[in-house]
Amino acid sequence: MNNIDDRISLEKQVEAACPAHLHRVNANDAFAAKQVLLLASLGLMPIDKTQRKLFSEVMPLIYMLRKKEGYTFKRVTTLLKDCGFKLTQSSVRVYYYSLLAEHEEEYIKTMDEKMALMSEIIRETQDIEFSAISGKVAEIMERKRLQDGF
Repeated sequence: MNNIDDRISLEKQVEAACPAHLHRVNANDAFAAKQVLLLASLGLMPIDKTQRKLFSEVMPLIYMLRKKEGYTFKRVTTLLKDCGFKLTQSSVRVYYYSLLAEHEEEYIKTMDEKMALMSEIIRETQDIEFSAISGKVAEIMERKRLQDGF
């Protein structure tokens, strides 16, 4: 027997041993499939990293919403989806707690600063006309920006 006959015989033996419902994939197709899946997974990773990075940037605000306003993860997820995030509720929960473990003191400080700023805005806009409020808030924000050195 020559090589071709041996190969055909081997293929027939494999076909006989494999149930009909199993689909065999040749080496070239298997390699191509692996490359396509690798490229697809690389294409997905930056999206996740970008969302996680942006999530970490807004995390102090999310922390404040959860602590001061009682937002649930469902409500936070809905809010984030409205802003263009494509995260599940479980992903939001995982991101939240992983970032919280690393930066909770920073979030508490940020929340305290925001609450102090809101108190200042309320105090300074209490007795002025409605039409002048936005100007007064802009003035307070500018003063705060200069104090912080930005």
